[in-house]
Order: sequence, then structure tokens, then C-alpha cells
Amino acid sequence: MFKVILTLLVLFVCSAYSYAAKYLLPNEERVYSFTTTNGKKLILAEDAGRTYLAYRFGTKDKVELEYYARVTDSPKKMFYYTFFRSVREDIYGVEESYIAFFVGNIKYVVYDNKYEGTGDEKEANNRSLGITVTDTLTKKKTTIKANLNTIKGSIGSFWDDPRFSYKDGLWDGDE
Repeated sequence: MFKVILTLLVLFVCSAYSYAAKYLLPNEERVYSFTTTNGKKLILAEDAGRTYLAYRFGTKDKVELEYYARVTDSPKKMFYYTFFRSVREDIYGVEESYIAFFVGNIKYVVYDNKYEGTGDEKEANNRSLGITVTDTLTKKKTTIKANLNTIKGSIGSFWDDPRFSYKDGLWDGDE
């Protein structure tokens, strides 16, 4: 009887695990992640050899979109842009980072923007991050905001990464 119960328990645990969403594979490390304000999850993960970067987005139970950028991709499938300006007496500091890719006519942009300073500028001491999804044909844009308390990692460090094309103009509007 004990063997039967143990076998059923093992099968239950294995089947539950196999149905859970796999956002991070055994050979991967998290580069950046957050949970959105509506409870969805985004993760950027890279393999141990840094040959690819994976974008995964969905619910806790299901990856709804998975996209890869590989070192060997030609042309590059993911685009990266960053801008940095340090805080000065007369102007606030800026750190803006974007990762973008296209699936058909849909543009996905992961953004993480920080503004800090001492002035009264509306942007000073503010942070915004999330995902924009834009249909490039209809220009319809959806913004998915991140829960600021769930951020892990950074997207501000891909300057010379061979998985990306560096591209200005990835951002096309307000958060």
C-alpha cells in the first residue's frame, strides 16, 4: 500500500511540475524579470554560454510568448537602445534602456527608465518600466506596466552584446 501511495504522489508531483510554466530552463540564468501590475510575468534569460537571450511572457501557469535572439542570427532579431546622462546642478539625470523585437507587424518593447535629480521637473525622481506592444500597421499601442517591487536584474548592460543590433528610436511615445 505504501508503494502505491508513494508512486501516486511522485506521479502527481511530476505531472504538476510538467504543467507549470517554465520561464527559466536548467541551463539558463535570469538577466531581468518583473511581474506586471495585472500579475503576468516577464523574464529575460540567457544560456550559460551566452549564445542566446530568451524573452518569455505569460501567466504563472503558461508562457504566452517566447522569443529568442541568438549570436548567430543575421540580421539581428533583437534591438537595444540605451541613453545615460548624469545628474548635474541644472538638469536631472536620465537612464533609459529598451529592448525590442518584432513578431510580424507587432513590435514589443521592454523599457526601464529612471530619472533622478533635484529640480522640479516632472520626470525627476521617477521610474517607469514595462512592455509596450504596438501594431505597426494600425499604430494601436498597449502599455503593460511593471510592478516596481518585483524587478530583478537590469537591461542597462547590453552595450556590445552580439545578440543585439543597437538602434535609436525604439521608443515611440509615453508610458
